[in-house]
Amino acid sequence: MDRIIEKLDRGWWIVSHEQKLWLPDGELPYG
Repeated sequence: MDRIIEKLDRGWWIVSHEQKLWLPDGELPYG
């Protein structure tokens, strides 16, 4: 399961299984 995480100024993009999830203000949903 490949996952691409891009850190942006206002949050994170997580790209996994052809889905994009936007996380505002840099909080990851795991870890």
